[in-house]
Order: sequence, then C-alpha cells, then structure tokens
Amino acid sequence: MFLCVFVVCFCLFIWNSLLSDIFPWSKTDFSDYEEYKELIYEQNVIAHFPDELPEDASNAKYYYRRNFKEKYAAYSFVLPKEELKQYAEERMASYYDFYKDFSDAIFYCHQEDAIYSFKALKRECEGLDFVDYIMQESQEQQGYYCLIVIRTGTYHGICHRGVLMNDTTCEVIEFSVEIPGEIE
Repeated sequence: MFLCVFVVCFCLFIWNSLLSDIFPWSKTDFSDYEEYKELIYEQNVIAHFPDELPEDASNAKYYYRRNFKEKYAAYSFVLPKEELKQYAEERMASYYDFYKDFSDAIFYCHQEDAIYSFKALKRECEGLDFVDYIMQESQEQQGYYCLIVIRTGTYHGICHRGVLMNDTTCEVIEFSVEIPGEIE
C-alpha cells in the first residue's frame, strides 16, 4: 500500500515539475462556442464568459490550455462596428456588477479613451502571453481598450479575467487565467 502511494506521489511530482509544462493539454479547434464553453466548465475553469456569442460575431477563435496547476482560457471574435461599443459595455458591466463588492478585485477598468498596448498589459497581468494565439490581427494592431480586468486571489493562486476590445479591428477578446502565486 505504501509503495503504491509513493509511486503515485512520485509520478505526480515528475508530472508537475517536468512534464506538465512540456506536454500541457491544450486545444484550439472547437466546432462552436457551445462546445468551447462545455469544455471550460467540465475542466472547472472559473470564467465569467457569456452564455452565447452575439449573432453577428464572426471569425471566432478559441484557446484552452491546462497543465498541472495552471488554466488558460480565451476566445476572440469580430463584430460589426455599430454593435461593438454596445456589446463591450454589456460585458464590462457584467464583470463590474459581479465583482464590485470585492473592492480589491477590479484591477483595470476602462476610463475615457485610454488605449493600452497589449505588451504593457502583459507586463501587469501575469500569464497573458497566450492571448496572442487568438488575436485576430496580432502583428498589425497592438492597441486595445482594456475594458475591465479582474484580479482575485483563490485557494489555487491568482486569477486574471477580463475583456479587451480593439475598435480598429472590431475585435473582442475575453480571457481567464489561473496561475499559482499570491496577489502583491
């Protein structure tokens, strides 16, 4: 019995320290948003994603990655310019309403016309490098409205969740990152 427990613990240690970063479980090919959403809920990713995408959403891209202690989920899509602002306001309000009672949770909240370089945002929020995989035109446009970013501490570590928008490409990105660590 002791040998079995030792072997299991040893295997978990090897997986966690070496193999989970070399062979993470990731997926980008989903038939639709419904399939994507089912997977992230099955994998217990704590995300504040909407029940469905807008009818006029196009070019949807999805990303999910998980290793032993980290979970990354994000999707992006393009909306017609006339619908972009209203959808962005709805998503921002949804996050704000849900997290407003946690005063330390709101890390960034869109004000005025502040455009952030995505590189600067990645420096502030650990673990956002993976969002490059779902950006619609990542090489051409790096200026995003950071509508809202929530940073919370959980039993497992730090969570960053949020919504980004680019009004030049009409792109919306929503993400959820759970990584080990503590809020400073």
